[in-house]
Amino acid sequence: MDEHPILARQWRSLSQMTQYLSRALILALLVFSATPLMADSISEIIAKAKRAVVEIVTRDATGTPKDLGTGFFVSPDGLVVTNLHVIEGADSITAVSDKGAIFLFERVVAQPVGVDLVVLKFHAADVPFLKLGESSTAVEGQKVIVIGNPTSLMGTVSDGTISAFRENRSIIQITAPISHESSGSPVMDETGQVIGIATLVSSEGQNLNFAIPAEEVPAELLEPPGSAPPTATPTPAIEAKAYFDSGLASLNRKEYDKAIGDFTEAIRLDPNNTLAYFNRGLAYDNTGNYQKAVSDYTEAIRFDSDFVPSYFNRGIAYGHQRNYERAVSDYSEAIRLEPNYASAYCGRGYAYQEQGNFDKAISDYTEAIRLEPNYVAAYVGRGNIYLRTGNRAEANADFATAKRLEAGQ
Repeated sequence: MDEHPILARQWRSLSQMTQYLSRALILALLVFSATPLMADSISEIIAKAKRAVVEIVTRDATGTPKDLGTGFFVSPDGLVVTNLHVIEGADSITAVSDKGAIFLFERVVAQPVGVDLVVLKFHAADVPFLKLGESSTAVEGQKVIVIGNPTSLMGTVSDGTISAFRENRSIIQITAPISHESSGSPVMDETGQVIGIATLVSSEGQNLNFAIPAEEVPAELLEPPGSAPPTATPTPAIEAKAYFDSGLASLNRKEYDKAIGDFTEAIRLDPNNTLAYFNRGLAYDNTGNYQKAVSDYTEAIRFDSDFVPSYFNRGIAYGHQRNYERAVSDYSEAIRLEPNYASAYCGRGYAYQEQGNFDKAISDYTEAIRLEPNYVAAYVGRGNIYLRTGNRAEANADFATAKRLEAGQ
């Protein structure tokens, strides 16, 4: 009897492993003149300033994207100014340019007391940067330009005027809209100098947006005029991390060939990189090259024998090859290491089902449902077995539950 259509759809979802980093971009080389971005026209200012504005991506300890914000280079060697609240609670920080270049975080350089500002150092050399000006000479009604990344729309330009100075000029109120994820954007005057850093938006009315004066950035951190910018010296570890991040970004965009190439280079530079093998296995899996996927998952297990996702995903790859005996073995090992792994029970149930071992399959599907009561694939899988074995009432009950849960998703 044919499988229930929901089962095939849900079974394919087993191949989608939790991403270690939900958000990354293509690694690119950014080469521009390391001079302050000044221009004679507004359009030129905007075009050049965009190259110095970056998206700040923060992640938690699991690699899951936590928050997004905006920052901008203020030196050719990788100093970035942004809001403190953008990076608070982050376990990792990455800066991404409008061209997709990824800059690796090195350290916090300065955190002025009582101000929503932070200066970060990223691994970079000869990057475009913005010049800090002074807000003390600015006046109400003066035009300002803001470049930010609202809702990941990188390089969004808005303009407005200075509408007021608040709290003894410690806060600049502007009419230029500051959307979510644009915190940390440069607020520039018509000469291209930064006079403020966008910070918070009032929730009590429209068009109430604020900036912190540029003078709050510690001036002693910036490079003295005329001094030569230091050159960033790449190391294999840093380069491997850059290729790995680029591979994750490509994997998220389903650019599997590009991801395979990046992970391969990361492995060449860092041969013991467990996650590079694992994620290259995911890429191979998605291209249908299950043998190479199995090989990479096996390498990941060799470097870390307790890494549960490698067993789980290798079980899926074996299932694609119809090697259900090995699939059962891998799912069983994943369950041994993580007894409450509902997806592993569901995967093993499917493998048992394909072997014709219906009693064990029902047991595993039932355990998956106990651990995760809304697990649609488990209900459908168990329903299919009930249907095969003539238990039509039980089958209809499971299919009805699956349909109800799927409709509510």
